[in-house]
Amino acid sequence: MLLGTQGNLQSLTGGLRLKVRIQHPGVHERTDRGGSYWFFRYWDDALQTDGAMKPIRKFHTLGPSKGDTRLSKKQAEIERDKFLAKINKPTIQEKVADGLALFSKMVEKYRAAHVEAEVAGRFLLAKPTRDKYVIHLDQRIVPKWGDRRLCEINPDEAAVAL
Repeated sequence: MLLGTQGNLQSLTGGLRLKVRIQHPGVHERTDRGGSYWFFRYWDDALQTDGAMKPIRKFHTLGPSKGDTRLSKKQAEIERDKFLAKINKPTIQEKVADGLALFSKMVEKYRAAHVEAEVAGRFLLAKPTRDKYVIHLDQRIVPKWGDRRLCEINPDEAAVAL
């Protein structure tokens, strides 16, 4: 059951399982491309058109390894760890911001947290307003976009349809 203030990533994304990887790649120095800099390679999951996740190998530059603004290898490793902290332990908010959540699951959270919210035994919204919101959500909005991911909904499409 998805409560208004709780939830997990798998329920928000409609059962889409995201790989949890703990990555700790080595930091390397590149000197063969016109400059000297620190870099590392890592894996990132990309959403495909069919809804599957595909791992993609990515390249990240940390900073110069020579010159006035150079980073030591230890500093480059610290920067790598800061960057990978977001990828190794994604939060629900980060993945929702990526657009992986199903629209219908976000509507459920909105409905529980706003439309049907109660404080001290009283609804926050008046009954006519709640009824209007529920009708629009159930009859127009969720049937049109409920099975799509947030990243698949074009803002122009949404403005024209409503």
